[in-house]
Amino acid sequence: MKLIPLREKVLNEDGSFKGWIVKKFALVDDEDWEFLMQWKWYAAYAPNAHTFYAQHQAYFPDGTQKCIKMHRLIMQEFDRNVFIDHEGSDGLNNQKYNLRRSTRSQNGQNRKKNIKGTSKYKGVKRYPPKGNWVARISANGKRYHIGYFDNENDAAIAYNEKAKQLHGVFAKLNIIQ
Repeated sequence: MKLIPLREKVLNEDGSFKGWIVKKFALVDDEDWEFLMQWKWYAAYAPNAHTFYAQHQAYFPDGTQKCIKMHRLIMQEFDRNVFIDHEGSDGLNNQKYNLRRSTRSQNGQNRKKNIKGTSKYKGVKRYPPKGNWVARISANGKRYHIGYFDNENDAAIAYNEKAKQLHGVFAKLNIIQ
């Protein structure tokens, strides 16, 4: 495993460009490092996925430019109908063991919990009308009501069981505390 530095712009107080600093790194396999180091990479935050991804701007002779994501380049996958899932949910871990092709649905199944939720667990939220917890999950365009529970942990356990059933290897399971 090797690290690739990800640049970040530094601006002066007036908003003008000052320079570059490195604050983050992408993890890659040794055999990919030299190939990837021919470009300057930066970390871009993806709010829906709650993670950063390594990317660079490619400039073409016709004057166009395109954002190239490191994980797509490593997997040699440029078809926008095919998604590259980071199994561990860390968008900066671009080692091949952590990358896999997926559908849009499978990629979403492995997403982290919503950080604005009322529960510390994915698929669980407080249900004020009944004073308890509710577990829900979505799969293949359908939403499933798992049930109401007296405590948050029981709801999370029920979510995990349904996630394994519906999402298989792409299930993002809660770590029960």
